Amino acid sequence: MDPSDGATRDDGKVATADATTTADSNDGHGEQALSLPEEGTGDSKIKESPSEAKDEPLQSAVPSEYAMGPPLHPKDTQTEIVAAKAPSEPTAVAMEEESITGKGSNTAEIEEPNVEEPTVKAEPTGYTVEGDGDEDEKAQGKKRPTPDSEQQVPSKRQKVLSSDRNIGEQAEANENDYKLVKTEGEGITQAVPDVKDVSDVPTSSTGALQPSTVERGYEWLGRFIPAQHEPPLPVGEGTGLVYDERMCEHFPLTDDTHPESPMRIKAIYNMLVERKLAQRCIRVPSREATKEEICSVHNESYRQVVQAIGKIEETPLQVMESMYDSIYMNKKSGMAARISAGSTVEIVKRVVNGELKNGVAVVRPPGHHAEAHAAKGFCFFNNVAVAAMIAVKTMGVKRVLVLDWDIHHGNGTQHMFKDDKRVLYFSVHRYDHGTFYPGSTDAGPKKVGGERAEGYNMNVAWNGGGMGDGDYIGMFHQLLLPVAYEFAPQLVLISAGFDSARGDPLGGCDISPAGFAHMTHSLMALAQGKVVLVLEGGYNLGAISHSFAACTATLLGDPPRMLGRIFPTKRATRAVKDTMRHHAPYWTCCSHTFEGSRFPLPQGTLTTGDDDDDEEEDEDYRGGEGDEDEDEEDSKEEASKEISHTSVGMES
Repeated sequence: MDPSDGATRDDGKVATADATTTADSNDGHGEQALSLPEEGTGDSKIKESPSEAKDEPLQSAVPSEYAMGPPLHPKDTQTEIVAAKAPSEPTAVAMEEESITGKGSNTAEIEEPNVEEPTVKAEPTGYTVEGDGDEDEKAQGKKRPTPDSEQQVPSKRQKVLSSDRNIGEQAEANENDYKLVKTEGEGITQAVPDVKDVSDVPTSSTGALQPSTVERGYEWLGRFIPAQHEPPLPVGEGTGLVYDERMCEHFPLTDDTHPESPMRIKAIYNMLVERKLAQRCIRVPSREATKEEICSVHNESYRQVVQAIGKIEETPLQVMESMYDSIYMNKKSGMAARISAGSTVEIVKRVVNGELKNGVAVVRPPGHHAEAHAAKGFCFFNNVAVAAMIAVKTMGVKRVLVLDWDIHHGNGTQHMFKDDKRVLYFSVHRYDHGTFYPGSTDAGPKKVGGERAEGYNMNVAWNGGGMGDGDYIGMFHQLLLPVAYEFAPQLVLISAGFDSARGDPLGGCDISPAGFAHMTHSLMALAQGKVVLVLEGGYNLGAISHSFAACTATLLGDPPRMLGRIFPTKRATRAVKDTMRHHAPYWTCCSHTFEGSRFPLPQGTLTTGDDDDDEEEDEDYRGGEGDEDEDEEDSKEEASKEISHTSVGMES
């Protein structure tokens, strides 16, 4: 057995393989052929015979800097530490001269070279070239398996260096194909492919989008719907409240029992104070609307008429009242109308600019019936329409959702935005086949908007009263919220008429204060919470004060009260489906339900076929006198157009 063959013991020392090495030496220096290092020192050197040095090179040493501190791993034994501190291995000639002269390893002076940090070459796992195995295997340089306790495990530093090299190589390889982009509105930096448009997005064999695409959106019926990419608007804190008692100076001169009385806003504000809600809100100063703000949706000639109301005596004012539909006037009416519109614009500006999170406007006279050229239905200036137009024109808002849950259709708002895709007008109201005020077929579900903005006007028309929490909440989840999320508004304005509340003398519906609170709560998830609630109608003082307070508490962060078990009625469900059918060509959330949409149904889609409930005739919903009148009016319009074309041809 060669004396250089050593085995690593559990205590970290190197022992000879044969105990008779000293006795067999004839030159008197056999004891120095192999010196045992003492524990904790690094001065001794490990020697081996010249023949062994020629046949098998020593294993690469671990860099010396790794052995300076305590072991980094339980398996970093004393042998590895001693080998790491050895500056260099002696040559075979030096070992032979040393044995002749009798000089020990302690007296040998070997200059330590500058050690550069080498690349560690790891041996195959489970094998080593050390050992005390068979001589034949050693002579042939064969490797043998070693126990797990003797396997060398890379240190933590080696793992970190290797990981860094792999990451650097991977980043360099992907540098030309990938780029770092920052997702807008999220502050997340991620590596995505350099895709210039949607047509370049990689797809699988089935046409599905790969997760590495740069475009954000979703796939619907084989068509990619891109997400909106706008920088988010600043978001503020707190709920704003605007209220001015000067608006109470608008009152009728001859009818003290008129439903649109100054007590409406007084009752609401007193309820907010009583429930400590007004104290939690941030007061917004009221102001009159400017000429530019009013003329953004109204005619200049009509603005001048309202401006002149304060200079007209009582008798001429009564004559002017008869010129409009459902309007009363006094000398303060024009001022109150300007304050109502200006205060709405002011609170909307503060929400959009990030000074407030949301807000409520206790204002009157209401506005959603006012046309561009005339007052109508207790309304002078269209408060919500003015604020929405100013938001898209001067505040940088690209999409506004106007929800009108007043029991009456907002004819003025619909007409002002019928050709504007920036504003989605959604109205839920009583229709009664066109007989409920304002008594026009423009409130029907067939009216989807003008030619330049088809699909951006939605009317859910109730045919009959009695609609309650279940009908409205069901409509929200079945139609309004899916369309709203697809539209992705940056601002939500609510034309909050509480004449659909339980106990209102004009509405005849049955929504509870908790129902209004839940509707408000569901809208707060849109537009980063930028929701402004503006008072419209509502003529039961108790109902409007409690309902408005419930909505304000929700905007302040209070959870709505439980509703219990609620279900939509059959009439309400049919009204919602009727609106969805007319909007199937324009909204993907509506198109999958009905035939004739622009988007084909995917293969394998289950259809319900002819549902008996849908085919069943309901006198309250279909076949009424209002439907015949609507068809008659449409046919008369077509006939008048044909007659006009014929007369023009005859004259020519």
